[in-house]
Amino acid sequence: MIVTGLDYWGHTLNNMPLNSYNTIYDYLAKYILPYLKDVEAEYRVFYSLAQNDSRKLEIAKNAIKHNKFTLSVLDKNKQDLLLELQHVSRPIKCAFFVQSILY
Repeated sequence: MIVTGLDYWGHTLNNMPLNSYNTIYDYLAKYILPYLKDVEAEYRVFYSLAQNDSRKLEIAKNAIKHNKFTLSVLDKNKQDLLLELQHVSRPIKCAFFVQSILY
């Protein structure tokens, strides 16, 4: 293109656009900018939903971690109570056995 004397877009160096800048500006203002605003609005809605979904997912994961921790603590407490009951139940069983023999 340079060899033939054309610019980047393939126009001659003395090319004069047929449209005035006002025509181009009006076209942009009337058709392109409203379209771009709609695209940006849809992007913002999509982004906010994605952000909310990711936040919801993060909250759900944290809730699951918290529930697992709570269940592990409750399970440990249950095991401790079971061991304590087993430890206490032997003397009670022995006491009932002795009492049943004596009476």
